[in-house]
Amino acid sequence: EEALLCINKVLELREDEINAIYLKALILKRIGKCDEALKYYEKLIDDLNVTWIEVIREAIYLLFLFNKLEKAEKYIEMGLKLRPDDASLWYFKGRLYEKQNKFEEALEYYNKALQLMPHHTKALLAKARVLEKLGRIEESVEYYNKALDR
Repeated sequence: EEALLCINKVLELREDEINAIYLKALILKRIGKCDEALKYYEKLIDDLNVTWIEVIREAIYLLFLFNKLEKAEKYIEMGLKLRPDDASLWYFKGRLYEKQNKFEEALEYYNKALQLMPHHTKALLAKARVLEKLGRIEESVEYYNKALDR
């Protein structure tokens, strides 16, 4: 709360101070005010043209939380243009397709994430979950075990 007061003072002086807005979004997310945090991430990306990969990742995470899939897809594509080697962005792309019940496509993107980062725990669990939904139980168990071994 104290940090938030300091950040607000900075923003009173300079409302478009990018670092202060980023810190405010981080603090808001940490204290559980995710809807407010998302507004600040969107301001950074949409209004101030910030293309920091961490800002994009955080925004995508929150967009999924609020089931704003169309905007999440926009940010995923934006992030992948900047960093096609980012395993988390490929994981998010898989998550997007899984949420749309496009399981084969989701597997494709989870596999891409795992190619880039073989021990990406969330991608391992997600792949196991999708394989389970597809009835491929033995493969699913294999990936659950890989995730648990991490």
